[in-house]
Amino acid sequence: MRLLLDASFPEPMSAYSQPGIELERWQGQALSDVELLRVASSEGYDAVVFLGRQTLARTELVSEATRSSGSAGSAMVVTHTIDPARAMTHVSSHLRTIRREARSGLILLILSDGVRVLKPADLESVPKS
Repeated sequence: MRLLLDASFPEPMSAYSQPGIELERWQGQALSDVELLRVASSEGYDAVVFLGRQTLARTELVSEATRSSGSAGSAMVVTHTIDPARAMTHVSSHLRTIRREARSGLILLILSDGVRVLKPADLESVPKS
């Protein structure tokens, strides 16, 4: 599995990798989050990890993420916290679950104590701040 983390995450990623799960931080040109999701899909990443649940308030990003359901695309993974170091700890703690649950068209919310798979109807009840 290949996970692409947005540029908000700290380096280095190698300390958090596990066998069969490759973590990479976006280091290319500045892109919008929608563009990053599209690039990740075209380059074969299984999921893109975004920092902070406020990302869920971005309807254009959520629409892009859920549009690819059932096709070759990247899942959208969102951390609950906006603190990069804590978010990375939470992501690394739940890599097995992310690996199992991440599918094109799905959105995963990473909490400190678990992973919640969100469907479009669920997004209305998720606090954005």
